[in-house]
Amino acid sequence: MTAQENTGAIADVLPLGPLQEGLLFHHVLAGGDGTGDVYNLQVRLELLGPADPRRLRRAAAALLERHPHLGAGFWHEDLDEPVQFVPADTDVDWHLTALPAEGAQAAEDRIADAEFAHRFDLAAPPLLRFHALTDGPDRTVLVVTAHHILLDGWSLPLLVRDLLRLHAGGPPPGPAPRYRDHLARLAHRDRDADRAAWSAALAGLDGPTLLAPGAGPAGTPRRIERTLDAGTAKRLRALAAAAGTGVNTVLQAVWGLTLGAATGRTDTVFGQPFSGRPADLPGAGDMVGLFTNTLPVRVRTRPGETALDLLRRLHLAQADLLDHHGAGLAEIQRAAGHGTLFDTLLVVENYPLVPAGADTGGPRPGRVRVRDATHYPVVLTALPDEGLLRLDHRGVPEEDAHQVFDLFAHLLARVLDAPDRPLRALDPLTADQHAALRRHNDTAAPGLRTTLTALLAPAAAVHADRTAVVDGGRTLTHARLHDDAGRLAALLAGHGAGPEKVVAVALPRGADLVTALLAVVRTGAAYLPLDTDHPPARLADTAARAGALALVTDTATAPVLAAALAGGPAVPGAPPGVRPAGPDAGDPAAGGAPAGDTVVPGAGGGSGAPEGARGTVVPGGARGAGVPGDPGPAGATGGRIPVVEVDAAATRERLAAADPLPWADPHPDGLAYTVFTSGSTGRPKGVGVTHRALANRLEWTQDRYRLTPADRVAQKTPIGFDVAVWEFFWPLAAGAAIVTVPPGGHRDPALLADLFADRGVTVCHFVPSLLRPFLAEPAAARARDLRLVIASGEGLPADLARDFGRVLPGAGLENLYGPTEAAIDVTSHTAGPDACGATVPIGAPVHNTVLHVLDPWLRPAPPGVPGELYLGGVQLARGYLGRPGLTAERFVADPFGDGGRLYRTGDLARRLPDGTVVHLGRTDDQVKINGVRVEPGEIEAALARLDGVASAAATVAAGPGGAPRVTAYAVPAAGADPDPAALRGALARVLPAAMVPAAVLLLDALPLNANGKLDRRALPDPGPAVPAGGGGRPPRTSGEETLCAAVADVLGLDRVGADTDFFALGGDSITAIRLVSRARGAGLEFTVRDVFDHRTPERLAARAVPAAPEPDPVRDGEDPFAGLLDAEGADALHRLREGDA
Repeated sequence: MTAQENTGAIADVLPLGPLQEGLLFHHVLAGGDGTGDVYNLQVRLELLGPADPRRLRRAAAALLERHPHLGAGFWHEDLDEPVQFVPADTDVDWHLTALPAEGAQAAEDRIADAEFAHRFDLAAPPLLRFHALTDGPDRTVLVVTAHHILLDGWSLPLLVRDLLRLHAGGPPPGPAPRYRDHLARLAHRDRDADRAAWSAALAGLDGPTLLAPGAGPAGTPRRIERTLDAGTAKRLRALAAAAGTGVNTVLQAVWGLTLGAATGRTDTVFGQPFSGRPADLPGAGDMVGLFTNTLPVRVRTRPGETALDLLRRLHLAQADLLDHHGAGLAEIQRAAGHGTLFDTLLVVENYPLVPAGADTGGPRPGRVRVRDATHYPVVLTALPDEGLLRLDHRGVPEEDAHQVFDLFAHLLARVLDAPDRPLRALDPLTADQHAALRRHNDTAAPGLRTTLTALLAPAAAVHADRTAVVDGGRTLTHARLHDDAGRLAALLAGHGAGPEKVVAVALPRGADLVTALLAVVRTGAAYLPLDTDHPPARLADTAARAGALALVTDTATAPVLAAALAGGPAVPGAPPGVRPAGPDAGDPAAGGAPAGDTVVPGAGGGSGAPEGARGTVVPGGARGAGVPGDPGPAGATGGRIPVVEVDAAATRERLAAADPLPWADPHPDGLAYTVFTSGSTGRPKGVGVTHRALANRLEWTQDRYRLTPADRVAQKTPIGFDVAVWEFFWPLAAGAAIVTVPPGGHRDPALLADLFADRGVTVCHFVPSLLRPFLAEPAAARARDLRLVIASGEGLPADLARDFGRVLPGAGLENLYGPTEAAIDVTSHTAGPDACGATVPIGAPVHNTVLHVLDPWLRPAPPGVPGELYLGGVQLARGYLGRPGLTAERFVADPFGDGGRLYRTGDLARRLPDGTVVHLGRTDDQVKINGVRVEPGEIEAALARLDGVASAAATVAAGPGGAPRVTAYAVPAAGADPDPAALRGALARVLPAAMVPAAVLLLDALPLNANGKLDRRALPDPGPAVPAGGGGRPPRTSGEETLCAAVADVLGLDRVGADTDFFALGGDSITAIRLVSRARGAGLEFTVRDVFDHRTPERLAARAVPAAPEPDPVRDGEDPFAGLLDAEGADALHRLREGDA
């Protein structure tokens, strides 16, 4: 019967209490008809002795008369405020069943389960059912089931008492206290005071405590139980007494510690039902109804505080809120400025199930069982008097639920054992978990070679005649490559290159780049890679800060870069290959550069070693180990940076006349390379990596993946990304060949697919965001020689791993992880075609490397619990160049080792029980855009330095098509009126392309939160501020029309103008790849590099050529190099194919 059908008289209309409002909300949310409403409450009362079922029914009817609100229904439609209505006449919902002689207990359980599963329609009272089960003449079980909105657990013993007295025939003494008096009292509470109290109690809370985010109320809750032995129960009461609190407070504190350990937080919130029966309400102790209110309990822990201190502080905090227990949870959440606060409950049941006064001379109470349910995923219930703990869970994996329950029991024992120890000393791991962690980090492996030179020098001799580099139509053997590198090394040594010195290299991808890097390594110096796609001013800044004593480049790059290094344009009229930049330039006797070199003012006298490498031993007594203020060893260039142009005629003459420099023998802890990455302070930060670290990484890689001389490794990663390090040196150490991808080609899936197929590439690397468009390229399946693809730089989505298995079933996919601060990669995980979950795990540590997932107090987090990832072992970098403070902050003492260091990555992770590590995100604002590390702080600082800008902010969010997009916000300085387009252009001259904002928005002021900090969530949506695309001129040719449509399509815009900048509209490298693919499908051919260079549909249409038809797939046995290589290269390829090379 629905409320619409219930046309009987209504005796009373009452408001709702705070918890009743919440339960009505969940009922409506579940559908309103009760089908998804879980809030039932059941008591199963065993009566021993003769009981007359007819008298029991009359007693049940009298019970509803004594407590008329138990017959209430609830209505909310078409009302400003919901109400509960009490019908004048309520029929008792009564059922009688005789249990069978055989299987009586099983039948009783089935009936009780069915009753509990009954779903009430709150608009159709009664919401209370009675079912009497007779089991012979002397045993009756009365099952009473109600919706929780009517009454709470505290009311159950009162209900049983009154029912037995009514069954005995004598009226209960005196009239029943009226539930409406309690509701009236609630209606007159001081709501402003309640809101103020709860707002203060929850001030500073940074978010909800969610043990099972995303878990729903679906399914029947499952229960885990454990008993507390008598000794534990006694110690629990003793600790409460020692702290001057109750057992409830002890359980609150330990549940808060459990949630903190399980979520990685030190400030947790959970819900707890409070009795809600005020002492100053007459008869409150005898009232039947819903008084309980679920309220938040906040537990803030401090590492130096003891458990006793926490108990006392928590007790005082709860006492301050006693007068405000009438506030509803929704009202509290609004006052605190949060939505959901928690998804777990702590329930402490301390009411008697068999009440006083239940002995009426009739049947006596036997076993009493209470059952209830909530929508919360996890509910911990404690029955201290019975020594029982139980955990009910729904929507949570069984293994996770057991782990939380075990963690609670473990921490309870620790608190009881040592309540006067600091909380940080409470180890959340068991002995077995510590043993498992040691096994997971047992990665010790002997290092056969501890320097890069020791890996490369033997390979040069062993593999002399094998192909080392394939660069378009140019092929170098290992012998030729090492001979060329040795001669260039001799030239660099003449400029002072050697151990603990830095040589900058700025060359486009190709054989010359490989030769130059190998030359620097041969001298024993460290190389500094400069990506020629980056703004020259940025490259000059990094070279100067690294203390580069020389720059290796080419004649195309040198003029711009040399001018940036010198702070001005190159000198006109200089002889070929020579660019004097000082009064003594070109005079070796005066410290200048020989012919063929450019000399520009710079920082060149420093060692280039990062700060923070205290204790590093450098052979020969050199002081270039990163000691603050070190002027560098003798022989530095005195502030001049020679620029060596490798393709200049004069340079070639000098190289031809030079003898190859013998291999240097650097110390294992000497600097191998320095690379710069985005920095939060506004300038990129330099990271120095040692030979020992790099050698360990390469030896592990070879041990794991077994590169052979038959392999061909694609060199496609930009040089400034540390992944390029192994693309150069792993194949050279193994006698394999490097196949260089043309500059800009790493962004072109079709070009890569053809190159891989034609050149027989077997191993390559992809950033996941670039792997996806590659797999979508129809020609990708032609790359049948691929046997290994390594993904790193950002999270690898599981669906991408599955796509990989379908497109390239013959290749393996490995997911690697590592920050720049730890020699490229430190973990690995095989990404199979059956990958599940959101992302592929980052896996287990490499050789001689340890991983720790630590909580905020630097304690190991339990398995499955999020924490910050810390790295240790030989692959750690020295530190940050010239940043001792930052080095000390990020490279910390290892509390678990023997005096080593740990690198604090800032990455969130969790360790699975089998030791596999899963990456979860960041603890700060750092993001990855197409694998490039981006610190919003660097963008903000660069923008704030521009004229006319008072302050700035930057965000990264999903842009058109879901690709990440940078948006910057600028507050103009007083009296200034900066042009957003001009600001963006200025940023493009100093920031890498991945960091240049798609748009700059002008604001009157930056939004701040209550703590006075930038509130990034309150920054305006950049969507409307990014050019809509329709303001440019319309297309005039069919090519422009095609490209305007393609740009609009990939960027999710209605239309674009032919003269509109693709990147100003929000385009990036990934959408540029999609644009090239769309254009090719429409019959227009151009490259991704063309998109970066020409930028508008108008200019791209002029650049495009008709698309060529798809080539036939290479047939088995066909030589893909036929007609492409010279005789030497073809012969080398033949030997390689035959396995004899």
